[in-house]
Amino acid sequence: MIYMNPSPPHWLQMISPCPSFPPAGYSTKSLCNGNRTPKNWVEPKRVIYDHEIMLFRQGTYRTQIEDEVFHSPQNSFIIIPPNRWHISSNMDKGYIHYAHFDWQYRQPHPDTPVMTFFPARPQRHCLRPAPNMIPKRIFHGPIRSPAAVYDLAEKLSLMLCSDNAHKQLASRGVLLELLIHLLDPQPHQETHQPRQKELAHAVRNLLDQTMSQPKQSLSIRTLLENLGQSYEHLARVFRQQYGLTPMGYIQSIRIERAKHLLQHTEMKVLAIAEAVGYQDAAYFTQLFKRHTHLSPGKFRQRFQT
Repeated sequence: MIYMNPSPPHWLQMISPCPSFPPAGYSTKSLCNGNRTPKNWVEPKRVIYDHEIMLFRQGTYRTQIEDEVFHSPQNSFIIIPPNRWHISSNMDKGYIHYAHFDWQYRQPHPDTPVMTFFPARPQRHCLRPAPNMIPKRIFHGPIRSPAAVYDLAEKLSLMLCSDNAHKQLASRGVLLELLIHLLDPQPHQETHQPRQKELAHAVRNLLDQTMSQPKQSLSIRTLLENLGQSYEHLARVFRQQYGLTPMGYIQSIRIERAKHLLQHTEMKVLAIAEAVGYQDAAYFTQLFKRHTHLSPGKFRQRFQT
């Protein structure tokens, strides 16, 4: 099977997110990390100046953004916008991943505070609102692929905490991937390939495995029938997909290997024939000429010339 996605929202194709870095003198290297929260944890009412992803890995949380309340169970997320008073809390122990970011790249802002706590007034000239293309709503919901998302969150944190400038630059790609996992409406909708394509691919895998073991004595017919279909049916769907029969595919691989040995070794033609799976040198020569229009000797001579 393959993964085929519907077209993502047009705005999601336009973002170029950039992680937020802490202002000069801040206590941590980045604004991206993971925190364990104790029972009855409450974060004071605050305003932030960029955007913040919160991934609720363990526990059940409550986030109030001004007059709107969001309940976030395990394996859910929310993105907090700037200039919105909000409070986060939980009833039981939990674990949160968080990352501050801008939807598009902005010039460094070392003098911008990370957050302002109530009742202090935010510095409105420092706010970095979302661009107009971003929908004016609070993004939140379940995390559809938790393992992938948490892996990206941990990777992002490590890269941003590094002193390596290359890793910090590359972290933007990880952040984009993380956002797409969260915000693409159906990022992992599974669509089955047609059955014939699946069978043709399975046949090719078996043939490739067989060719990696030149001394394999099992016949191709017997090998392929282990897939639970008749050889004739498998050969037909393989040819429809790749343009040649399973045996033709094997012959093609063997001839290419023989060409390589003729070009790069001093092996005799008989030895090459045996090395690629033919005990009959005359048959090998006949097959080689059918594929290349040259005998093995003339092929080697032309290459050397």
